[in-house]
Amino acid sequence: MTLGAGGLFTAALIALFVLDYMADLPDGDAPHVTGHLSEYQITRPGILRTGEFDFVINLENHESKPVTVYVVVYGTANGFSPPLRNAWPLNGVWLWRHAGTRRGVLYSTDIRSGWKTKDEHAKGFRVTIEANGSWEQPAMMPLGGTSPHPEWKGQRIGRGVVYDELSLWVHSEDGKLAVSETFNVRAVSETFNVRFD
Repeated sequence: MTLGAGGLFTAALIALFVLDYMADLPDGDAPHVTGHLSEYQITRPGILRTGEFDFVINLENHESKPVTVYVVVYGTANGFSPPLRNAWPLNGVWLWRHAGTRRGVLYSTDIRSGWKTKDEHAKGFRVTIEANGSWEQPAMMPLGGTSPHPEWKGQRIGRGVVYDELSLWVHSEDGKLAVSETFNVRAVSETFNVRFD
């Protein structure tokens, strides 16, 4: 049996999808940590004089010893031009710089890449969770304003654009992916009737 050009293209797309999916699966030998995001809220004006998307990061350590991890939350609303793409902590400044992205696209593999030589800030927010303990952190990402990404530098984000998805990535001290969860917040965002100037 031979595959035509269309079949080869389809097979290549499926292979890329599977590889991309597997890249975001937690590593088997990473610390046993679980996490979720909660308490979504939109506030304005914020410290950045635009709207803010507030949330709480919740992590649990299921190990019998303290575990140090690095936390990143990546938020997107890709159906707009320019798209809304930000990350916590530090609004992704170090993450974008290290990933070399002009468009703000970020994957957990970008964070893991070059882990041993990477600047501490480009790994995420460092936290130590006590043995069998939990950690909770209020956080925020900006809404509105202008795009921080070189591809759309200075272009205004559309009025009322709010994140559709938030991804939570947690890496161990040696760069192993411990948590990779994506949360659809579109339904939450649609309950807010907001306009940002």
